[in-house]
Amino acid sequence: MMKPPAGRDTIFRYYHIESREIVTFKSLLEGYEGLAVVRTINPEKGVIQLLISPDLLKDVETILAQMPPSMRLAPLSDPGPFLDQSSCDPLSYGDDEC
Repeated sequence: MMKPPAGRDTIFRYYHIESREIVTFKSLLEGYEGLAVVRTINPEKGVIQLLISPDLLKDVETILAQMPPSMRLAPLSDPGPFLDQSSCDPLSYGDDEC
């Protein structure tokens, strides 16, 4: 998995989810105020990114484990194949990787 630039405490996790479930998932997770930020990386392919504080990682993992099976949330170890130039974010990957 790609690592955030040095000095950052945010944990970046990537998941695949059915495109039609992105809005529902985002609403569910962001309902827990301040728990994590959900970003849609590639809506057509159902790739999302979670930005998580290390202090809240266990809470996020607990909530993800309790998501309904219909969400079909699958971790992605390498989101690279799902990214295109228009979705690359220097905050996540560093300027030299975009």
